[in-house]
Amino acid sequence: MPKNRAHKDVGKSKENPQEFCKQNSCHDRMSNACSTVLEISGMMCPMCESHINDAIRNNFKVKSVKSNHKTGITEIVSEMPLDEAKLREVIKNTGYELK
Repeated sequence: MPKNRAHKDVGKSKENPQEFCKQNSCHDRMSNACSTVLEISGMMCPMCESHINDAIRNNFKVKSVKSNHKTGITEIVSEMPLDEAKLREVIKNTGYELK
């Protein structure tokens, strides 16, 4: 990712999904991708990362998803904005919490 792209925490928005993505994600103009960064508490190991990644892949149409248990950050690249309420529900159902 280019260094000049700033990410913001997904968990703080109450906006609709389109506005949410515009305000809290980076759009790659070349590929029309939406990049969303989540702060998730409770990940302790690589298996936790896998649980989060699998849950997101199984519930959303994404290009890629990558979690890091050391930083508590999950990065998602999708074509369309993701629904925040559904993200919260999916993460909660895996036993973790979206901050």
